[in-house]
Amino acid sequence: MGGRQTVLSEEGSVTGTAARRAASTKILAASLALSNKTALRAAEFEVRRWRGGRNRLSDRLRPLRTLGEHLSRNLSEIRELIGQARQQASSIKVGMSVDGDCVRAYRPEISSSNFNT
Repeated sequence: MGGRQTVLSEEGSVTGTAARRAASTKILAASLALSNKTALRAAEFEVRRWRGGRNRLSDRLRPLRTLGEHLSRNLSEIRELIGQARQQASSIKVGMSVDGDCVRAYRPEISSSNFNT
């Protein structure tokens, strides 16, 4: 009887171990399912948060883009005006004497008066 009892108790412990293993597998699976759901919710929250931040940054960036476009357009106009001014300046012909003075020096008529204008 002692030998049979040992076999039964070993079978009982094997059965108990299998039951404990099955129970812990179920608990682990449930825990993983909960942690997966929790991780999924956390990821969804982070995605919503990042999208909101992206939208706010996009709203703040829009006026800067507009300003950049205006500045670029203004710089192009200034470059064009500088080019026109250089072209006009290069077309001016001034007679120079040998010593480097302008031959056509402007000499206004000066007369004395009591007024500054």
